[in-house]
Amino acid sequence: MRKKTINDLRRDVDSGAKRLRIAATCPGVPKATSSTGVDDAGAPELTPDARRNYFDHRDGIATADKMIRGMQDYIKEQCLK
Repeated sequence: MRKKTINDLRRDVDSGAKRLRIAATCPGVPKATSSTGVDDAGAPELTPDARRNYFDHRDGIATADKMIRGMQDYIKEQCLK
C-alpha cells in the first residue's frame, strides 16, 4: 500500500469519515439472546493510540517493501549481468 493511501486512510479514520474495524471475537462476552435493532453496538474498537500504531505499522511495511524492491532491482541490474 502506498504512503499516500495510508495517510489518506489515517486522516479519514481520525476525522471519522471512515472507521477502522478489526475482525475479532470476544469469547468472554455472552451473546445477545434478542435483537436490539443495533447491529454493532458491542463491536470492539481500537483506542486512538492503537489506531495510530496501526497506521504507523502500515507505513513502515510500505517503506520496507519499497526498499526491498529497490534492492532487488539493483541486484538484477548490477550483480546478475
